[in-house]
Amino acid sequence: MRNAARPKNWRYRAAARTLAVALAAGGTTGLATTSPAHAAPEAVDGAQTAGDSMFPHVGNGGYDALHYDVGLAWASTGVVGTYMTGELTSATTTMQARTTGAPLRSFSLDLEGLQVESVTVDGVAATYERVQDPAAIRFKLIITPATPVDGEFTTRVRYSGVPQTHVDVDKSWEGWSATTDGAIFLGQPIGAMTAFPHNNTPGDKATYIFTVDAPTLITSANGTGPAGVASNGELHSRTPSSDGTRTTWTWVQQEQMASSLALISIGKYDVLESQVTLASGRVLPEWSFVDSSLSAANKTTINNRRTVLAATIDRFEQLYGPYPGNSIGVVVDTVPASVNYALETQDRPFFPSASSINGTTLLHELVHQWYGDAVSPRTWTDIWINEGMGTWGPRWHDSVLAAVTPNPAAVETTYFNSWNATAPTSASWRTPPGNQTDPGSLYGYQTYTRGAQFWEALRTVVRDAAFQEILQEWTSRYNGDSPPAVRLKELAEEISGRDLDAFWQDWILDGDKPAWPAKYDVSLTASDPTYLGNSTTVTYTLRAANVGKVTLVDGVVEVDVHDITDDAALSPLPGGLTRDVDTLIWTVPQTAAGEAATITFTASAVDGSPSMGATAFPASLGGGCASCSPLAPVPDSVIVGDPVVGRPLTVAPATWPAGTTLARQWSVDAVPVADATEATFTPRPVDVGRTVTVAVTGTKPGHDSFTRVSAATAVVAAGTLDSTPSPALDGAAQVGVPVGPLTGTWDEGVELTFAWRVAGVEVATSRSYTPTAADADKNLTVTVTGTKPGYDVVASTSPVVTVDQGTLSRTPQPTIAGSPVFGSTLSVGAGTWDEGVAISYQWLRGGAPIAGADRATYVVGLADLGAALSVRVTGTKPGYAALAHISSATAAAVPATLAPKKPRMKGTLKVGKTLKAILGVRAPDTKFTYRWTVAGKSVGSTAKLKVRRAFRGKPIKVTVTVTRAGYVSVKTVSRAKRVRR
Repeated sequence: MRNAARPKNWRYRAAARTLAVALAAGGTTGLATTSPAHAAPEAVDGAQTAGDSMFPHVGNGGYDALHYDVGLAWASTGVVGTYMTGELTSATTTMQARTTGAPLRSFSLDLEGLQVESVTVDGVAATYERVQDPAAIRFKLIITPATPVDGEFTTRVRYSGVPQTHVDVDKSWEGWSATTDGAIFLGQPIGAMTAFPHNNTPGDKATYIFTVDAPTLITSANGTGPAGVASNGELHSRTPSSDGTRTTWTWVQQEQMASSLALISIGKYDVLESQVTLASGRVLPEWSFVDSSLSAANKTTINNRRTVLAATIDRFEQLYGPYPGNSIGVVVDTVPASVNYALETQDRPFFPSASSINGTTLLHELVHQWYGDAVSPRTWTDIWINEGMGTWGPRWHDSVLAAVTPNPAAVETTYFNSWNATAPTSASWRTPPGNQTDPGSLYGYQTYTRGAQFWEALRTVVRDAAFQEILQEWTSRYNGDSPPAVRLKELAEEISGRDLDAFWQDWILDGDKPAWPAKYDVSLTASDPTYLGNSTTVTYTLRAANVGKVTLVDGVVEVDVHDITDDAALSPLPGGLTRDVDTLIWTVPQTAAGEAATITFTASAVDGSPSMGATAFPASLGGGCASCSPLAPVPDSVIVGDPVVGRPLTVAPATWPAGTTLARQWSVDAVPVADATEATFTPRPVDVGRTVTVAVTGTKPGHDSFTRVSAATAVVAAGTLDSTPSPALDGAAQVGVPVGPLTGTWDEGVELTFAWRVAGVEVATSRSYTPTAADADKNLTVTVTGTKPGYDVVASTSPVVTVDQGTLSRTPQPTIAGSPVFGSTLSVGAGTWDEGVAISYQWLRGGAPIAGADRATYVVGLADLGAALSVRVTGTKPGYAALAHISSATAAAVPATLAPKKPRMKGTLKVGKTLKAILGVRAPDTKFTYRWTVAGKSVGSTAKLKVRRAFRGKPIKVTVTVTRAGYVSVKTVSRAKRVRR
């Protein structure tokens, strides 16, 4: 929280605000005149206090805030003196909350100043009234929803105006304050209510979104420069307006945050972005904001401090656990003197100058990221937890975490001297940290110095190991919460096992100087540290050494002697040592710092005593063990490892007396295993379902041997094979081609079996498999199962592959028999294909299929004349890819040749008679043309010719031309005859 080292020459505000109590309803002065909506009988008015005795009228009850969405539009209104004035031209705060008990007919938020314009609850207009009472520190916005709220509800408040500076009782400023180039908003302890309405208590944390609309450039007394807006969480976006004159900055706080840790700073900044990589490997985004007006030397100082963020967080993670935020950074701004304090604003601590960040203040504020931010106080009375740790932590950092030679004692000396130098009559002791109620002294001695002294005193009473665990468990268990201080006491008691009631009352609740606790180390030694089961008398010496800063008074040490009394006898005890059954109690005499007290007792063993161990325990606060178990019992035999076949079991190493020789014997189901006498034993397959024990026998000259038998293990489980490679196929899967698995190398002695599956159905168990025609285009896998006696069966399946179609092997080239002459028959010579192959044919004309020509023979037709013919022969077989071959083409098909007989003339060669040409061709598609000649002169062109008188005595003949489709035309001439006269 606020750094305790404040300058003495604060510039106080001229006068505290003296506003009279004012009530405003719906934005008008006076009491509310609008009655609230009718509420169900069980609804109540929410409390207008958080029950904080420091600020009894701040904070509210009846609900738990879950999330705030705060939107502000800020504009500069000028410069007055050296400071810039400004206003919120518009503002909206939306709160998501949940009732914590009965339904609420009204509830309140804290809001100081500003003008409320409207309020809605779950989207419905609500009535409201304002209470502004500075004297009582009571600034309320009391809201009455239209209907009572029960469970989760959303409240939206619209407002505007000039935000105020809240002046604390100690005259320091918080809330909204003007700077030379903008404004800064700091909320601790209660100033957050000057910027947005909310439940203003650290006990009600929430997540946040801050959206700030600000000028892109700011002109102040020293010129114009780019503006920046710093806030908590992570920078989600930075969006310029359409004309570029304004920029909207959106910050998202994902972690729970108390409103007192909120930060909004508007001004001319150097905006520095980087990444901070921690030793854990975690990378934190960094957003830092440095006042642009600072000198180069000051900026160098700040940047040098930024470079140590990673190392410092790494060290504090050792102390407190993982860094609780999601980003990091610093904000350094020049502010009015009354705001001249550093503050642990969450994720991004604020510093008023380069000098303030250059010292241990940076460490102080970083400690607060765990103590104060991640875990916040329930009420402001509990602030001492965080400020005390914020003071103690840097000292531990410098003396231990960052020191070349860690010196925890230096921290103890520092805080003891601080305590010792303050007289019991000093007023510094009058305010108890856990009972303080005066806000004017909130940041006083009791919070910082006594708080830090408390943490060192707690380290003294619980000692280092428990103290370290307490520090980490506090932030781990309560991260994001605000536990009451009593939870810290309970946690310290839980971890240390100590009753801290009196210590807590003295240091936290009483208003006087607390007692510095004593610190002492206990040791227990024995006269026969090598005792091993033989009759003897052992003398034990208890020693309490005062290693603290004050005289040891009322120290008590207890000694557990049950291992002695079970089979040995204690001698009479000296004064100062009493016995309670198996426990000895030593009231340590008063012992000065640096001195030691001792006491002795003896015990006599009897034959066969297995051991005479004893353990001391410092029972009073501040005690620690230097060596509390000098004569340990003969250790039990403990088996380490899981009882699994193939995995070694080991007898846990144990400290037996020096000079002892150990022998071991392993047994399974209480039956000794031959030759199993080593420190390890590996269960065998035959041991599955049985238990394993080991007997360890110690032998030492002059002493009786003694055997310790371990507890039995759980039953031995089957082993797990180490090498179980996934199989793959050794080639492509294809019909008709054998395929096998690539099994890889399994453990020695493993037997493999195989299961081939097609489309999920098992088809074979052989090592290899030949896919059948039915498998084509289906999924094929092989499951390889490894078995070995005593080991779990392991089955592994190969990746799925698709079975490809087979490839035919005998596919001869077809031939054509016959001549390509019209009317002739061509036939295919298909050759010999693989068995089972079906052959099909397709005749081709000029390479193009001939419709219907799908037989083994083909008759040359008219359409074929002039074209080359070929035939495609296709072989098909189920599961195999079809294959086609085309024969060589024939010569172009030609017409056939006709062979008609010579024509003859039928009829009488006399004048007046008719002759007829007769030809021995009768094909129906044959055509004839005729030419009759007499003495070489054409006389007719039909099949018949009438003999005329002019033909007498002359030779007559007929020429017949025969034509037929697909044939060559032929002329044939009859024999000549003379016409009789």
